[in-house]
Amino acid sequence: MCSYFGDYEATRPTGDAALDELLAEVRKVTGKDWRIWWKEYEIRKPLRRPIKARCYSLIVETRAPEFQYINFYRDNSDWTINGSVSKELIYAYLYGLLTGVDSANQAKGDA
Repeated sequence: MCSYFGDYEATRPTGDAALDELLAEVRKVTGKDWRIWWKEYEIRKPLRRPIKARCYSLIVETRAPEFQYINFYRDNSDWTINGSVSKELIYAYLYGLLTGVDSANQAKGDA
């Protein structure tokens, strides 16, 4: 799934300093424009207080201004497009990305 973003869209901090630092490191290491788009919403149920929730989307620039949403697999879901996920999945993906880059760089050094 792709979308178009301007230079300043989807660039606001996530509110999690560690996640923002990790995103900056991924940008530096890969040389690509990675962004995290997030939104807050309220879950309302009868006779209960509303609960604030937040979902995140990880996006990467393909050709400016076109960006691709990273699609996440989810168990027990019939829907195959899962662009909005928890913060923990974003962390896992970004750490996996950094590990893959490190492994590729080590393999180049061994060759």
